[in-house]
Amino acid sequence: MPIEGIRSSSAFLRPLMTKMEIVSNNLANINSVGFKRGRLFVEVLSNIQPVAPDGDTGEFFPDVKLTEKADFAQGTLEQTSNPFDLAIDGPGFFAVQTQEGTRYTRAGNFTLTADGEIVTRSGYPVIGDNSGSIILPNFHNLQKEDIAINNLGEVFVENISVGKLKMVTFENFESLEKVGAALFKEKEDAVVTDLDEDKTFVRQGFLEGSNVDGIEEMIQMIEVTRLFETGQKMMQTHDDSLTRSLEVGRMS
Repeated sequence: MPIEGIRSSSAFLRPLMTKMEIVSNNLANINSVGFKRGRLFVEVLSNIQPVAPDGDTGEFFPDVKLTEKADFAQGTLEQTSNPFDLAIDGPGFFAVQTQEGTRYTRAGNFTLTADGEIVTRSGYPVIGDNSGSIILPNFHNLQKEDIAINNLGEVFVENISVGKLKMVTFENFESLEKVGAALFKEKEDAVVTDLDEDKTFVRQGFLEGSNVDGIEEMIQMIEVTRLFETGQKMMQTHDDSLTRSLEVGRMS
């Protein structure tokens, strides 16, 4: 039946459209600090018209559920020599305070406010291990070499400790939901765990680059484009068949 063919072609195209959006976003953030590339997961459903449960971040179409999940593979560490550029070498996240609550990030391109508070580029305070912010005293008179952050995230000003960065990891990274380019929030089932200090280190003067492979994403974009063109041709063929059927019906 032409109508069933059009429906099948449409179901074939919608995941491709979502895949193209994810690939395009990956390429757009290839130079974004701490960005984790998105990947599309397609789940075949038994119900024709499923209803999304509350809090589900997936998108439902007939017969399938599409979900974007982040790839948490570590990106390349690039040296900058900026004392407020920090990279996490190993599993883990920096904790930052936003208007919506605590969020987690691998983007350590931090800066200072006029009061000497360590914040993200978006102005979110970086949380210390005492759940408060970290403020550098008399920072206007400091030289770059006066500020040191060791492998454990302890912040020193002229060899005096002024705080420690709060860093956490999770039992299951799928319990994190991406919000924006480099921020994540925990879902209700998230289990926060302490870092293994033998496996995770802070690297001062380094930044973690995006884990997007530009060549791989371009190849995927080409493949999706070709598949989309095939699906469009299939739909056009079924549409032409339906038009001819209607014309025959009118003549009869």
